[in-house]
Amino acid sequence: MNTALLYSSLLVAALAFAPCSARAAGKPAAAPAPEAPPPKSVFVIDPQFGKDPFFPKTTRFQGVTVKIPEVVTSSSSQFPEDIRVQGFSNQRDKIIVILNGKSIAKGEKIELNLRGHRYPVRCVDVTDKTILLEVNGITKEMPLPVVAPAPATPQ
Repeated sequence: MNTALLYSSLLVAALAFAPCSARAAGKPAAAPAPEAPPPKSVFVIDPQFGKDPFFPKTTRFQGVTVKIPEVVTSSSSQFPEDIRVQGFSNQRDKIIVILNGKSIAKGEKIELNLRGHRYPVRCVDVTDKTILLEVNGITKEMPLPVVAPAPATPQ
């Protein structure tokens, strides 16, 4: 048992003095790595959005100017050219027209999604040959598709 205790104490001593002997032998010690600066947080404070819950009566927002994004005006005052009459049905003296996959009749309102915008469309009048639509206060008369006559059946 004494030999096991002796060997373990010698091993501990050798490991403890090993770094000292490496420096004494002329080997250069590794240079410590330079520390990276700590990351910085960026906070965007908008006084119009809310208030500071920790300082509800703070005055530090008084000098902050809030930049309001510009509103992009689209040409919503014009009649969209993407509205297409795809078909119609005449049942019980009521004409139903299909516009871009949605059905509409006289006096009804629908919304059409065209090029990422929603357009409210109102059907003002429908005749046998035309439909009168109103979009953004502008009315436009569009022709209904021509229906080919059914072939005569032999008798």
